[in-house]
Amino acid sequence: MMTYLQHPSHSRCSQPSPHWLIATSVRAWPPQQPSRQATLWYARHEPYAHPPPPADLVCMDHNLRLVVWNVRGLNARARRMAIRSLIVTTSASIVCLQETKMALICSSVVLDTLGSEFDDYTYLLAQGTRGGILLAWKSSTVTITDPLFTMNALTTKVTTATGAPWWLSVVYAPPPG
Repeated sequence: MMTYLQHPSHSRCSQPSPHWLIATSVRAWPPQQPSRQATLWYARHEPYAHPPPPADLVCMDHNLRLVVWNVRGLNARARRMAIRSLIVTTSASIVCLQETKMALICSSVVLDTLGSEFDDYTYLLAQGTRGGILLAWKSSTVTITDPLFTMNALTTKVTTATGAPWWLSVVYAPPPG
């Protein structure tokens, strides 16, 4: 099951927050056909909205670990070291860091932040000092291809040795203003 969490604290501080997300397994939605009762409820209460169509469950690697974290900047080396110390404890194969606030991310920044196991990466540039996404992965565990970059999102195809390919989208939009 995919778990979605939103960072509970939006205060600005010098240390990265320990609130990060680990998604340990991903399944297609919905897990089964909608019941007749659910279909009738939608028809009665929301005549223009229909329940989502049934989807085939795909074979996915349920041991894959994914970390998503709004880091609020990677410019300071102390922050990169703090992030690295927490990432090491997760055994993640894919790391998505949002709000990097960096116009250019080079290999030395990825190495400082995540360590040498994360040997491949792609990123979406920050817009000035706002936004930015870093997506890094362990190429021995997963293959990430076909990146699609938009103004506030990065979408890629993820393939593991044991599972079917699936798409990952990382979205970060800075607040207006």
